[in-house]
Amino acid sequence: MIEVTEKKYGPHPYYQVVLDDGTGWVFVKWFHGSFLRNSVRRDVQIAVSGKVSVFKEYRQFINPRVQVLYDATRGDLSQDELLPVYPASGKLTSSTIATSSSSPAAG
Repeated sequence: MIEVTEKKYGPHPYYQVVLDDGTGWVFVKWFHGSFLRNSVRRDVQIAVSGKVSVFKEYRQFINPRVQVLYDATRGDLSQDELLPVYPASGKLTSSTIATSSSSPAAG
C-alpha cells in the first residue's frame, strides 16, 4: 500500500488507498468508507475484488470487496480464508453463490 487518503466531509466523503503489486498501481476508493480506517492501513496487506474502471487515465476500483490478508497487529490469521469470487449473472450475486456453496448440501 503506497498511500492512504481520507476525505471526511463534503458531499462525497471517501476512504482511498493506492495499491502497488510491483508491476503497477491502482486507486481503490470506498465512498462513505471511513469504517475501514482501522482495518485497511498502510501496514496491512489486502486483496480487493470488483470491477476495474478508468478515471482520468488512472485505473481504479470503486467500492470493491476487501479482505485483509496480513495484519501484524492481529496476530494469528491462519484461520482466515480467502473469499472466493464467483462469476455472477442476472439476479444471482457472487455473495449469494459463495454463501450457497459454503453451506452443506441439503438432503
